[in-house]
Amino acid sequence: MEESKIVGVKHVNTLIPSEMLMLVELGELNQWRKYPNIFFVKGVDKARIIWDNKRKVVAHKFVSEIPTQEQRSKFVKIYNSLHTIFNSKVSKS
Repeated sequence: MEESKIVGVKHVNTLIPSEMLMLVELGELNQWRKYPNIFFVKGVDKARIIWDNKRKVVAHKFVSEIPTQEQRSKFVKIYNSLHTIFNSKVSKS
């Protein structure tokens, strides 16, 4: 079972942008094995960053549930940097 999750993550990672995978390697993002297109910001509760491979954009979920301003600031910093890279490309197309 665990091996199949690892294989699934490796496959999905061929579709995930290198900028996001680099943040995983640096420990800033944690990738969810169950849903490898969903990421958690290190040190932030609840909120998630989602890679939408069909549209090639990032999205977020549960941001309103972030419990502290410190966590919110950390999430916003990482999400906004990814949003600038990917979502601005889509809107210019």
